[in-house]
This record gives sequence, C-alpha cells and structure tokens, in this order.
Amino acid sequence: MASTDPRLHPCQKRSFSDSSNKGPLLAVPEDDIQPDVYESLEEFHVLALSHVLRRPIIVIADTVLKDVTGEPFAPIPFGGIYLPLECPP
Repeated sequence: MASTDPRLHPCQKRSFSDSSNKGPLLAVPEDDIQPDVYESLEEFHVLALSHVLRRPIIVIADTVLKDVTGEPFAPIPFGGIYLPLECPP
C-alpha cells in the first residue's frame, strides 16, 4: 500500500535498528541531502481504476499547473475520459 512517508533517494538509507522502522536517517553529509521525493497519480493509474471499477471515469482538470503568483508552471495532461475498453461487456 502507499505510504505518506516520502521515498528516499538512493544515497539516503533508513536505519532499521529500531522496531518502528521510522528511525533516523543514517549519517549523510548536509551538502549531500536531497529533497524528499513524492510520487503522484498518473493517467495510467486512472485507467487502471476504470478497469477495476468497470466504469468510465471523467477527470476535469486545468491544462496548466500554476505557481503562487498565478504564472503557468507545468502542463497537466491528466484531464480526459478514461474508458475500460479492455473489459468484456
């Protein structure tokens, strides 16, 4: 299952010595620490969900992601109609 904890970069490792598995990171020099990596849903995930539910899914979304000032930041190719065409009728 998905976790709310961010994934670690390959240069970072978790210490599994304590029982909660949420221990501190092993020693990494301050200048080598990279930001956390979060993954998001993609078009494939919505298509897979439409196949699991055996229902069409309509996603209404903006065409561009905007920053705090309202300037276009990145395109959003997420909106559309996802049809479960691989499922038998």
